[in-house]
Amino acid sequence: MEEDFDAEEEAPPPPPEPTLLEAAVSGDVLAIDRALLRGEPLEGEDEKKATPLVLAAYHGNTDAVSMLLSRSALVNAQKANGDSALHWAAYKGNVVMLEHLLAFGANIECEGQFKNRPLHLAATASHKKIVHSLLERGASVTCRNEYGNTPLSVATDQSICNWVSSVQQGGEKARERLRQEAAEYKARELHNSVKAEEDRKAEQKAITDAINANLMRRKAEAKSELDEEKAVMAADIDVLRKEVEKYRFEEAERERLKKEEEERLRLEAEAKKAKKKKGGKKKK
Repeated sequence: MEEDFDAEEEAPPPPPEPTLLEAAVSGDVLAIDRALLRGEPLEGEDEKKATPLVLAAYHGNTDAVSMLLSRSALVNAQKANGDSALHWAAYKGNVVMLEHLLAFGANIECEGQFKNRPLHLAATASHKKIVHSLLERGASVTCRNEYGNTPLSVATDQSICNWVSSVQQGGEKARERLRQEAAEYKARELHNSVKAEEDRKAEQKAITDAINANLMRRKAEAKSELDEEKAVMAADIDVLRKEVEKYRFEEAERERLKKEEEERLRLEAEAKKAKKKKGGKKKK
């Protein structure tokens, strides 16, 4: 039996794209975008009647919540048990998500499972920033859940108990004090943030200045070493030049002496020759 080695292997099929509900669970905003482009319903529900927005909030996916809200997801959509995205943001203490949901009109008095409102859940979980924010925005402190509990009766954190009690007793004036506290806190945070940024820049400048100073020092050292090397080289060249001049002088002197010797020998030879010639004439 012959095998067809030239046959191309079939590539495995690409994995299926996640559905909008799956993308909301994972928090993959790109997958959410692709699912919406494919035409998947923005308000599709899972088996518990949870929409993508509620699922994204349940899983703490703030970016996914922001994207879905920007695409006009129903901010007050609820699961079969009544829980909304705001309930989950309050229960999990996600301040950024909560603020975003409220900015898009989330119902602060929405009743979820066991008729708990977001303030019940935040107080139970001792999320002070969430409780403070909800109280500033007028959340009811007298509401009761299915068991007759108010936000104060489920709270265990002392600061939360104090805030809720103050609103119960002082009403709008107490809420205004909370808003003032929040404004002062944000101002301090901004001041601290600005100072931290200034400190960071100052530290970065100090590091940069130190690096530049080190570079300048190394350049100066390198220049000094180069100048020393040049000076040594110049001295060596001067020594060599003098040696060459000395050699040339000695060579010239040897050449002069050689010529003088040759001339002396020539003159001596001529003198001997002349003397010999003169002596020969006398014998005749």
